Amino acid sequence: MASFNAREYGEMIIRYGEARGNASAYQRVLENRPIVLNQEDAGRPVRSETQERVLDLVRQNPRLGTRTVA
Repeated sequence: MASFNAREYGEMIIRYGEARGNASAYQRVLENRPIVLNQEDAGRPVRSETQERVLDLVRQNPRLGTRTVA
């Protein structure tokens, strides 16, 4: 088993905390990659009519929450 000094243990704990206890995110931190992946095209596609209706609703009442609009 590898032997680490106090500073190395401290860095591991800080990075693990930075990854919020997520082992795969911790690995991304070690590799200096972003923790959150690009999710630009994630999810189900939205029809343009639906998108326009939602935008109109929010323009009429900007205080609506996302659950109400959904």
